[in-house]
Amino acid sequence: MLQKFFELAAEAERIDTELMDEPVEPAFEAVLSHVLEHPEARTEIAKAFLQIACDPDKGPPELIQYCMHALRWDEVKNQLVDWLNQEKSERVRQVFKKILIAFDDNWYDADSYARFSN
Repeated sequence: MLQKFFELAAEAERIDTELMDEPVEPAFEAVLSHVLEHPEARTEIAKAFLQIACDPDKGPPELIQYCMHALRWDEVKNQLVDWLNQEKSERVRQVFKKILIAFDDNWYDADSYARFSN
């Protein structure tokens, strides 16, 4: 189940970085659908999202934003806040801040995606 999660996340990363003309939302939606199909694995999947937050080679930060805007998992948000408060690198802090903004109802990038646009 986690292997499939990381395969889907890697595909989203590939589309995001290599196929600039191809929309990435279907790949993000595939990850979100996989997550929603496995509620029993929430703890493991939450840790997997956090792994992506720390290692962008595993998936784009926008994937976490997309999924967390839909899921609003407190355990992911709380860990990101903890990391943000301890992080010294401003570059890494900016990544965490961008992800955290996606937990908000008024996430500015939500309208970029069909799932969230009104």
